[in-house]
Amino acid sequence: MDQENYQEYFTRGETLLAAGKMEKALEYFQKAEKEDPHHVELYINMGIIYANQDQLDAAEKILKKALLVDKKCGEAYFHLGCVAGLKGDLTQACRYLDTAQADGYENSQLFFTQGMMYEEQGNTNMALRSYNKALGMDPARADVHLQKGNLLIRDGRRDEAVEAFGVMVKDCPDYFEGYHFQCRLLSELGRYGEAEAVLKKGMELFPEETGFQVDRARILIQEEKLEEAAALLKELEEKNTGEEWKREILLEEVRIAGIQDNYEKASGLLEQAYRECRVDGCPDEEVCYLLMSVYMTGRQYEKAVPIAKELMGLAESSTYVNIAQFYYGEALKNLGRADEAKEAFDATVKRCRAAVLEDPSAMEANMIRALAYNRLGENEKALDLIDYVLEFAPDAPELHSVKAVVLKDMGRMEEFEEEKKKIGEFGGYMNDIMAVL
Repeated sequence: MDQENYQEYFTRGETLLAAGKMEKALEYFQKAEKEDPHHVELYINMGIIYANQDQLDAAEKILKKALLVDKKCGEAYFHLGCVAGLKGDLTQACRYLDTAQADGYENSQLFFTQGMMYEEQGNTNMALRSYNKALGMDPARADVHLQKGNLLIRDGRRDEAVEAFGVMVKDCPDYFEGYHFQCRLLSELGRYGEAEAVLKKGMELFPEETGFQVDRARILIQEEKLEEAAALLKELEEKNTGEEWKREILLEEVRIAGIQDNYEKASGLLEQAYRECRVDGCPDEEVCYLLMSVYMTGRQYEKAVPIAKELMGLAESSTYVNIAQFYYGEALKNLGRADEAKEAFDATVKRCRAAVLEDPSAMEANMIRALAYNRLGENEKALDLIDYVLEFAPDAPELHSVKAVVLKDMGRMEEFEEEKKKIGEFGGYMNDIMAVL
């Protein structure tokens, strides 16, 4: 063993790795290993290179060599956890990360990685706990703030998300996203004064940021200043702001058209978004969902069928898939294709039942399943299911809307009128849903 040769080869490898020249760096690390195979940092660097090259088995094997040198090497366990996560073995990944912590290896990145793994497992509380630990160690990590805030949004905890993005604005004032998400959430919660204040501050710091102009339009729409919002969106379109914000601008214009009951304009804008706003060459899920919904509302069933079918194969969101499956059957039914429609409704029941078994709190899945029962003529099952879900969400307007449909089909008109009265109190949005149903 020659320590001088080892150190020279290792230093060259580190320098090349820092410059992003991984293949050449690996060559020098391999030369260093031949000179002296008893260095943990050597195997960790080699493991990082293999993992970045997607050679996960090789990365795992070389990182385990580090543990032969030092069985208490927390950093090696950390990287093994990352590799296990990339291989899809989240249980093993969490074990490795726990071992890394037990061996004294703790940093912001470890807790961030751990949080993402908990999130992928559906363990929201543990994910948030890990993100909080990551931020406790490094409050200036914008990526962790964003991950935490977006998880709170997906979990329906919008007030907490507002606070989370407020902390991001304080700790990471040079990032546009904190202001943007906080402004959007505040406006959605009807806290327009606070939204305006955040927007003003953001625009002072980022005067050229198109996203703030879109946020401004969104607030105007929610304040029912539709002409002003439309003019602003038109101005943004004419400025040719680029692909990044084209989708957002089009969808805000769709919202205006929907509020004005102009379904022809809404469908035209969504068709444009469907053609032009692609994600990795595929149609955008939300655009497909909205286009399908507009086609159904406008009773354009021939056009709704292929979009619903496409969404069923495209969507990662189970809610989008379940609704697309139901609308697919509904469109077929209205086109007189009864046998195909029955198959689609049967598939909807099975899909939604599976979703509920996986997550008993999945209200949307139960609601769609009840609608499918209704279309299959099984109204007793539909009513029983809706009444069950209403125990947990008595003020959910969508559930009352579905219950009204079922009661009407059962001929229980007095109860139907009671539900219809409740629906009227929820406003035009629910009346639009009733039109589709």
